[in-house]
Amino acid sequence: MSAYRARTASAVVAALTLAATACGSNGKSHPGADDTRTGGKATGGYNAGTTSILNASTKTGGTLKFGSSGDFDSTDPGDSYYAFVQDFQTYYARPLVSFKRAPGQAGTQIVGDLATDTGTVSADGLTWTYHLRPGVKYEDGTTVKAADVVYALERSNWGGEVLKNGPTYLASDLVENTAKYAGPFTDKDATHGVSGLSAPDDSTVVIKLVRPFSDLPYVLTFAGSSPVPRTADKGADYKLHPLSVGPYMFDNYTPQKSLTLKKNPNWDPGSDPEHLHPQLLDGVSVQLGMDQDDLDKQLLSGAVDVDLQGSGVNQAAQTQILNDSALKANADSALSGREWYVQLNTQLKPFDDIHCRKAVEWLLDKVPLQNAYGGPATGDIASTLMPPGFAGYAKFDLYPSAKGDNKGNLPKAKEEMAQCSQPGGFSTVITARVERQHEIDAATSIKAQLAQLNIKADIQTFPKAKYFTSYAGSPAWADANNAGLMMGGWQPDWRDGYGMMDQVITKDGIKQTGGGTNLSQYSNPDVEKLFAQAAAETDPAKVAPLWGQIDKMNMDDATLVPIVYVKTLSFRPKQLTNVYVWQAYGIYDFSQLGVSR
Repeated sequence: MSAYRARTASAVVAALTLAATACGSNGKSHPGADDTRTGGKATGGYNAGTTSILNASTKTGGTLKFGSSGDFDSTDPGDSYYAFVQDFQTYYARPLVSFKRAPGQAGTQIVGDLATDTGTVSADGLTWTYHLRPGVKYEDGTTVKAADVVYALERSNWGGEVLKNGPTYLASDLVENTAKYAGPFTDKDATHGVSGLSAPDDSTVVIKLVRPFSDLPYVLTFAGSSPVPRTADKGADYKLHPLSVGPYMFDNYTPQKSLTLKKNPNWDPGSDPEHLHPQLLDGVSVQLGMDQDDLDKQLLSGAVDVDLQGSGVNQAAQTQILNDSALKANADSALSGREWYVQLNTQLKPFDDIHCRKAVEWLLDKVPLQNAYGGPATGDIASTLMPPGFAGYAKFDLYPSAKGDNKGNLPKAKEEMAQCSQPGGFSTVITARVERQHEIDAATSIKAQLAQLNIKADIQTFPKAKYFTSYAGSPAWADANNAGLMMGGWQPDWRDGYGMMDQVITKDGIKQTGGGTNLSQYSNPDVEKLFAQAAAETDPAKVAPLWGQIDKMNMDDATLVPIVYVKTLSFRPKQLTNVYVWQAYGIYDFSQLGVSR
């Protein structure tokens, strides 16, 4: 989330800033106040929300109605992980830094949120300093202090015995902890803490690392860096009413049933110069535990404004939308950041021979694989591990199809097979998750295609709960059971090369005792060196190209076959204003939404 991001803004972002400034500090500024920024008011159309702000409006008031088929993993900012929850928490939480509110690539740029900027890093890359914006208050009128941010980071990263859902990057050998502080829920002494986290005064937060990590600002975009006063923390029950520092505060929350938010009377829009948290609405309501098909129907009818989870409509609604031009004009098929692929076991004979792996790369017809995953509306055919829109993404295809139609190149596959250590063919196993029919369907297509090279494949399925811990993610199991191809996918925590590739193609993703996500068991010293170089580099212009270089090295080593860049088909009812897909999370930006009824 941002130290490496370019500081220049697109024309859309520049206009957003001007529009918000023109509204002054009355809390009514938001995207869409200036229709001239894109040559006129965006009127909608299929996929228009992926690049433009739609139904731009200065109208305030009303209640925004969310529906959800499930619940939050947690409403506690320090105990949440899911992208849709991070999006929703913009209503009441303010991390040190956040993604800019804008459609397109601009929406992945990092800006200061609770902090004045994206941080100052020391020459050795080990010390990051953040200064808090003045005048930020909690809902009860008390002033936010830097010590509250330090405490929030300690509870979210070192409080796993109580807070079990959130990411713990800081505690994972990233932040200095010389005293071996166990966390505030185990060590009740308020004078104790993590040595690498400090507040030298009420407005300064200092973070000391054990190794350079240029992606630290990405970690700090998680709501776990939003302040929590130690005296207000109720542990596992804090989720029932987290103390707001945003434009809205909790009104009534019944887990698994409903949540309502109301205006925070102590919200000061002047403390939000980036206009990340406008107070446009009278309130927000969320109905939890809905049947997804019923939720889809209510979205299409306008009874519900937004699908909270943002995972897309079910098949019935998808078919209805795509076959009705009026409905389709209010839908967006946006890249979610996830990718589906099949990994090749580089440590298992004969796939330890690169020619055997490249034979598979050239062979596979990706069109039936795309269809297995839902077709063009839910995924674009992939040729790289890095999806489009990620920092450092480079567009290339090292294994182009014979006719440019993504249907494979059998002659090239046979050339590589002739150089394979077992040119006459061999037997192997393809693994997939039993609950994921699309993986099984894709594996079935791969099995049929491999027969063209006299490779006999057996498909074995396993429960997703143990897929990585006991089967495909266990090198010992994979090697002992002839698992040469393993279906999988990845959804990174943030959209750059580290987020997408570290756990998929480096030694960090290989877990000898199980639980690994580098199913290829691939470890290239040159790749590892480039990762270390990227982590230590603080110049954004020098970091991004390294990710594309790493992606090409991995693809040249044929460790996996990319299948689709996943897309999500979402519907936006006509009453929604200021709508766009927030590329940082691949779903609609909740913070800017208004309603016009």
